[in-house]
Amino acid sequence: MRTFSESYKFQITPITPIHIGSGEDINPGEYFIFDTEEMIYIIDMGHLAAKLNKPESRKTILGWIESDPIGWVAKAKNNKDLESHIRKYSQFSCEVTEQVAEKIRERWGEGKSQLTIQMMPRVGKTVYIPGSSIKGALRTALLWHFAEKPLPNNIINDGISNNTSWERIVLGGSSRDIQNDPLRHIKISDAIAKDVQTVVFDTKHVGMKTNRGEQAELQDYRECLPDTICENPSYTINAILTIESGHQHFQDENLSTRLTKDIILQSCREFYTRVFESDRQYWRRNGNVDQDIISEMEARIIDTTSQDTAPIRLGWGCGMDTISLNLAKRPGSHPPRGINYRF
Repeated sequence: MRTFSESYKFQITPITPIHIGSGEDINPGEYFIFDTEEMIYIIDMGHLAAKLNKPESRKTILGWIESDPIGWVAKAKNNKDLESHIRKYSQFSCEVTEQVAEKIRERWGEGKSQLTIQMMPRVGKTVYIPGSSIKGALRTALLWHFAEKPLPNNIINDGISNNTSWERIVLGGSSRDIQNDPLRHIKISDAIAKDVQTVVFDTKHVGMKTNRGEQAELQDYRECLPDTICENPSYTINAILTIESGHQHFQDENLSTRLTKDIILQSCREFYTRVFESDRQYWRRNGNVDQDIISEMEARIIDTTSQDTAPIRLGWGCGMDTISLNLAKRPGSHPPRGINYRF
């Protein structure tokens, strides 16, 4: 009997923090922070109110909200009975860095902006990395592996819609038709971060300048999977890669010589090692990243050169060189970490 597909279990070991956007933001009243710990508690107000034993307690909270729709969270934060209920009946909790906790407390209940936190996708209390995010990272690496380098000028100057169909040819499709996209035969499950405590960071927007040419100080709070550098404990997230090698279209297109586990790993090693080298040069020139962190990241990436491991970059903040083929263009054809939405 012909095997329709091959499935491989794989593990993601984060090195740096990872944020995958869910489109969901939370604000004070949807989350609370207290003075005794660097932790936020995310609540559903309807659920919390239903758990209050005394009707007068619910009436008190409604009175606070009606009289002061913004500042009521300060009163709630300082009410010990309500604090214990928030801790007990919160939907889930996240760690925050000491810096983030301090900034949130300074603005809490004062109607000031910059208290929004961008959250990751989750199932119940557990965050996950969408399989589509992982597949997108693999697709870019495979394009790098198979594309002519440097990229011909006629490809670079082509229209964006043509570029999309050009990808299918590079990846091994017999035509530019969307139905011939070879990666339709690669399926990746969501990677569930079971028992992993997320952390809210104040992300730094490297390279964004003020009118005076200074580094812009933007506050941008994002829930992230934690890093494993700087002596932080290591952890892994499991997922499954499936290649539909027995599909008739897969065989008709002769994709068995192009889309294999080993070629995917090799492509990721080639591409993401090159991306890291480009970023390392940028960081060293600009001096905005601790050199010890760069050295540790480099050592960790070198460790991924064995047969069954490879580096990969996921999530917000990757930079255009990571999600495009900018680095496949001729040297000098774009500035370091430059943006070109084609490729």
